[in-house]
Amino acid sequence: MSANKNLIRQQNIQVVLKELFKKGSSFASDLVKDTGISMVTINSLLKELVAEGSVTKGELIQREIGRPAIEYRFNYQYAKSLLLALVEVDRKLVLKSYLIDLKGTVLATQQQAFTEITPAAFQILVRQSIEAFPEAQQIAVLLPGKISQGVVTSSWYEKFDGWNLDQLFKEVTSLPCVYQNDAHLLTVGHCIAKQISLSENIVGIYNPENSMPGITLIFNAWLLEGKNALAGEAKYLPGFLDQGAPKSIQELIARLAALVPFYNAALAPDRFIFASTAAIEEDLLAAITQDPLIAKQPNQPIYTFVQDFDQAMIFGLHWLLFRNTPYDLSC
Repeated sequence: MSANKNLIRQQNIQVVLKELFKKGSSFASDLVKDTGISMVTINSLLKELVAEGSVTKGELIQREIGRPAIEYRFNYQYAKSLLLALVEVDRKLVLKSYLIDLKGTVLATQQQAFTEITPAAFQILVRQSIEAFPEAQQIAVLLPGKISQGVVTSSWYEKFDGWNLDQLFKEVTSLPCVYQNDAHLLTVGHCIAKQISLSENIVGIYNPENSMPGITLIFNAWLLEGKNALAGEAKYLPGFLDQGAPKSIQELIARLAALVPFYNAALAPDRFIFASTAAIEEDLLAAITQDPLIAKQPNQPIYTFVQDFDQAMIFGLHWLLFRNTPYDLSC
C-alpha cells in the first residue's frame, strides 16, 4: 500500500510540474481545476516542490474574485544542462557548447575548433566545455553520425566510426550524457520550433554542403533507427554509395530531389523536412514540383525547410534530454 501511495504521489508531482512548466505560474486553486487533484494534495505537493527549489512561492495577489492567493512560479533555472554540437563550419569541424535552462533558453555559449579529430582531442574539448559551464547537471550531444548503444556506427567522412562515446565521456565526467544523430535532432528541433506535431509521419533529410545526406524517419511519434541505428544512412543508397559527396549545389539539389519520390512511395509521409548549409529551398522546391514521378504519386506531402539551425539544434537536444518528462517541449 505504501509503495502504491508513493507511486501515485510521484505521478501527481509530475502532473503539477508539467502544468507549472507549461504555464509558468499558477495558483493552487487553479492547479486543482486544471489537474483534478485535491486541494489538500496540491498544497502538500507545492510545499515539497518549493522546498526542493523547482517551484518558487510568490506574494499574495488579490484575484478578481475571492480572497488574495499565493502565486506559485516554475523555476526554469532550477537545473541547467550542457548541449554539445559537433558541426561543420567552413569545412572545419567545431564544437559548439550551449548552457541552457529547463525551458531551453540559452544562458551562455562557447565555440572551439578541432585541431585534430581524435578521441583524445574530443575529450579535451569536452573537458574544457564542462569546466567553462560548471553549473551543468547533464549533457546532450549532437554528432554527425549514427549511434547505437553508445558507439558510433557511421559518421561524417568516417571520422568518428567506432568511437565509444559512453567510455569517452566516463573518462571525462560523471555527469549523465546522452547522444544522437544531427539529422534526427535537427528534424525534431525544427518540429518543436514550428509547433509541428511529432505524431505526423515525417521524413527529415539533412544534407550539408560537400557532404552526404542523413535521413530521419518519424512515424506515430516514434523515431525509427533500425539495426545499429543505420536506418536512413543515405550514403549507402544506390547513386550515393559509388559517387561520394556532391561536387556542386546543382548536384546536391538533383540528388535530394531524387530521394523524394523514393521515400514518398515507400513511406507516404505527411511531411518532408529539409535542412542544408547551402541555400537550396527555391531550387529544390522547383525540382520537386517539376518531377514527373512525384506528380504521378497519390501521396502529396508538405515540404518545409530548417532555416534557424541553432534553434533547431537546441530544441532537438532539449528534447533528447527531456522527452517524456514534464519539461518536454514537444508535448
